[in-house]
Amino acid sequence: MVQADKKKQKNIEAVAKEIKAAVKAGKITEKQAKEKFAALKKQGDAKKEPSLAAWIRKIQDLVKAGKLTKEEGAKKIAALRKKEEAAKKSKKPSAKKPTLKKRKSKKSASKKIQIRKAQEEAKKRAAAKKPAAKKSAAKKPAAKKPATKKK
Repeated sequence: MVQADKKKQKNIEAVAKEIKAAVKAGKITEKQAKEKFAALKKQGDAKKEPSLAAWIRKIQDLVKAGKLTKEEGAKKIAALRKKEEAAKKSKKPSAKKPTLKKRKSKKSASKKIQIRKAQEEAKKRAAAKKPAAKKSAAKKPAAKKPATKKK
């Protein structure tokens, strides 16, 4: 752990030197350099979650101290490993790149959408014409029956 921190610190220092050299050479401005230093500082300040190995060591220490039984420790370690596996699987991007066939299917899908939209618009137009015909028939006055006088 300590070696990793020292290595990280050396990398940060090397990048800082590169930034300063770029400013002196006129490759970047002071403002750009400040932004890069701020990003570098954020990166250095970011706290990393403890690794799986660190958690396992903590559980083993609790078992040795008698705060957990061996069975409880084994269950917790198994759960941690399962969780770690699930996290790795979710982070992995799919290795397959879209093939030419998939690209064609995307194009055909967009064509299908366009056709569907055109069909819907045609239905709307047809529906708009039908009520107009019904309205004209409804506007005609109905033939009145002659009123009969009651005797």
